Amino acid sequence: MFNSYKPINQILQETPRISGFLQNAEKYYAHTKPGIKPETLEEHIELVQKKFEQLCKVHCLDYTIDLLIDTFVHSQFGQESYLKLGEFLKKLFVNTIVFHDYGKVNENFQAHPEKMNNPYFQATLNNPIQSFHSSLGAYLFIVKHFQEFFDLGFRPEEQRILSLCVLSFSYPIFRHHSKFLNDKIHEKVSFSEKEVEKMKTYLMNYQFEIHQNFAERIPLQTNLIFTQENIDKVVHSFPLYALLKLNFSLLTASDYLATGEFMNNLPIKEFGVLNQARINNFLNT
Repeated sequence: MFNSYKPINQILQETPRISGFLQNAEKYYAHTKPGIKPETLEEHIELVQKKFEQLCKVHCLDYTIDLLIDTFVHSQFGQESYLKLGEFLKKLFVNTIVFHDYGKVNENFQAHPEKMNNPYFQATLNNPIQSFHSSLGAYLFIVKHFQEFFDLGFRPEEQRILSLCVLSFSYPIFRHHSKFLNDKIHEKVSFSEKEVEKMKTYLMNYQFEIHQNFAERIPLQTNLIFTQENIDKVVHSFPLYALLKLNFSLLTASDYLATGEFMNNLPIKEFGVLNQARINNFLNT
């Protein structure tokens, strides 16, 4: 029998609102539609979190997520620091959804006439991330959680495995506008020097205090973390692989449902759960 970690809804309740740390949060848009008020970044993130929480509840996923985390922790770490490690991994799982659009603070994304066309922002020339936002969101997720697990005082061997977990959970953020999640995580989770030089400037927008090693060096050294041995033993271990697949499905579904609700001004209440009459119909057939 495995220990149960904090439930999804409690982790989300303990997550601070983005307006509490993002400077001028009210000026950032997430979606626009002619004739209606733009949806702010904070409004979108909170709606995505709501859809994520609802999906986890109706599909009873807390148990599944806890079981996969528990299996991974036992296979990689053994018993020591068991609960602390599991809680951190579950927070990573949830924060992938929380952080997925943090990269929309890119002024080029905000100012782009075919994206937000936000009058509060002007595009910058020679921006290495252009008007994209997914890679910036992944960068912010990575450096914030590297700093966090370092501050929590995990042992060096635990930090090695958690490094791989943080990088792996950033992958759904990289891919959350893609049709599928492929297996080549180590090829996608990487940054150029020019990208990192630009991306680290957004830490001030969020008022994140990140050590230079995590803000600059780690994002440029993901290839040193993604050794073939680490990929085979950790990244491609079944429980982590299953967690990433489930995470990507929940992220894309929650984002799609939240965006659809805003764009159509129509609350979405159906989450793909079969009622008893439909189940009986299938059984009879």
